[in-house]
Amino acid sequence: MKRLKIFYLSLVILALLAAIPSNSFSKEPVTSIRKESTRLFREGMDLYRSGNFEAALMRWEELSSLDPTNRRAKAYIKKAEYRIEKAGRQKGIEKDIAAERKPSKEEEKKVVKEKSWWNPTGWFKKAASKEEPAPAAIVEEDDLDVEEAKVLKAAEVEPSKEIEEVEAPEVEDIIESVELIKSVDEILLEEEEPLEVAISGNRILTLDDCLEIATKNHIPLKTADEQVKLGRMRLREARRALLPTLTVKYDQLEGVISNAEFEGTKYSIEGQQPIYRGGELKYTLKQAKLNHEIARKNRDKIKNDLILKVKDAFYGLLKAKRNIGYQKDVYERVDIIAGIVVKGYEDGVISQLELLDIKSQKNQADFQLLSAEQTTSLAVLALQQAMSVDPGEEFDIAGELAYKKIDIRYDKCLDLAMRHRPDLLISGLLMEYNDYEKRIAFSKGQPHVDLTGSLGRGGEAYTFQHLKFDDEWYVGVKATWPIGGSTGEYSYTKEKLTPSIGTYHGTESLVHSWKFSVLDDLKYFSRRQEADVEYSKSLNELNKTKNQVVMDVRESYFNYKKALVQMDTAISKLRFQEMEVAVLEAKKGMDEATYSELISSYIKMAQEKYSQIQSLTGYYTAIASLNKAIGIDDYFNIE
Repeated sequence: MKRLKIFYLSLVILALLAAIPSNSFSKEPVTSIRKESTRLFREGMDLYRSGNFEAALMRWEELSSLDPTNRRAKAYIKKAEYRIEKAGRQKGIEKDIAAERKPSKEEEKKVVKEKSWWNPTGWFKKAASKEEPAPAAIVEEDDLDVEEAKVLKAAEVEPSKEIEEVEAPEVEDIIESVELIKSVDEILLEEEEPLEVAISGNRILTLDDCLEIATKNHIPLKTADEQVKLGRMRLREARRALLPTLTVKYDQLEGVISNAEFEGTKYSIEGQQPIYRGGELKYTLKQAKLNHEIARKNRDKIKNDLILKVKDAFYGLLKAKRNIGYQKDVYERVDIIAGIVVKGYEDGVISQLELLDIKSQKNQADFQLLSAEQTTSLAVLALQQAMSVDPGEEFDIAGELAYKKIDIRYDKCLDLAMRHRPDLLISGLLMEYNDYEKRIAFSKGQPHVDLTGSLGRGGEAYTFQHLKFDDEWYVGVKATWPIGGSTGEYSYTKEKLTPSIGTYHGTESLVHSWKFSVLDDLKYFSRRQEADVEYSKSLNELNKTKNQVVMDVRESYFNYKKALVQMDTAISKLRFQEMEVAVLEAKKGMDEATYSELISSYIKMAQEKYSQIQSLTGYYTAIASLNKAIGIDDYFNIE
């Protein structure tokens, strides 16, 4: 909407300029170029939407040569080139698969009779290409999605730079230009997908995208922001309490005395300044600063917890999606072998026991694929809940996990946690806060001295007389001193009052006042006792938090070390299983292994692949947990 408003305003200005006769405008060439650019851009978009990327690329390249400053054309050229490259790679994959076609029925029968009709290295790939691309193609598609997201992001044009400069158009072209910009803006709205709190469309989200969405949607984090704001307000109130209080006062008098009406007016400014409060105001200010800092650290704690939760869910979904690929691979292989075994059984070359074993393994592969799909749906739900988005939101994730070892020392982690862990900092601040609460409670039993004063003017007179104003003021000192639950008060006041009705001169006075309230402040003792209790509780909580931090750091560090061992073990076991599969495939080619043994090796290899990705995601989760334990997000970064 902002771009449309800017452009409409530009069109009005340009229309006015077009009505001004000037020889400096070369209108016809500019209008012709603009119309040609519009035509080429529209044709390119129509071809792009229909899937004809080569023709769209030609249109936009022609537009770029016609108008080299057109940034939108350059952006869409990149997108078209990527689409063409992606389609070419897909065609190459399909071509390779088609080249490895399945043997004819006559060849199959011939091979069955000779009992050498199994080609472990080529036959499976040929048969797998009959229905869907091989699993390698599936993995490649996932990689293409990641690359596409990068290209699309790189091809985005900043909205503030998308409206290009236009020379003064003809007045009769304004309506056409308005229609054009509406059309182009609709295209931009379709192509651009800004990150919002809600996920729009079937977006591909990276880990950073998920964290940003979760941060915007997390209600406890919003509440923590409000608490930080409240802390700033209370800090401002504490600072204000150190300054004098001022009151503006205005009185309007009317009355009757001795059957004669009179009136009067008084206005003044009154003030009060604390002189001594036993340190109460100073401690209250320091306490307000601590309260603000506690709110900030609490926000950091909530954010750290949220980051770990989102990362854990994100890595879990990556693991589940990868496992689906592994299980699909096994299922397709088992399905092909099962078909071959059934055919062999019908031809009398496969035993019934082998057939039943293969059927059992096929059911197992089917069950594992179904379980992987259900696990993926649960992982999606967990990530949606972590990001606080509606379960109906559709999105996909993109991310690559690389195994990179980093050197981490336990003593360094513990030192960092003691200095940066929000939980520990909050406990320390709370103990200091309650220490100031003890001092405030004690200061309430100290003498309080305030300076008071007022300055103004006033006057009274009969209604038939002229109202004459005179100065009016007072200054005084007020002191209170709690004594054993009672309170003694003393005040000294010197004042000057304006003349009232019936008098000709004002009065000046000096007043000394004493007052003693018996047992009116017994809550002083309970307040001090409560402050002592809260301080002891905060000290105990600090010790508990220290122990918990040490435990968290140690547990996270051991999980990190365990993840390293598990990762190395998983890599070794996967390599061994891959070699075993290769050996069994070779043996099967020489008819020295059974189909059930081969399928068992495929299932074990899928399990080892899953164990490897599980160990890898566990390694990433352990690093994220270690970062949370020390209180610094991404301190140990392996991405």
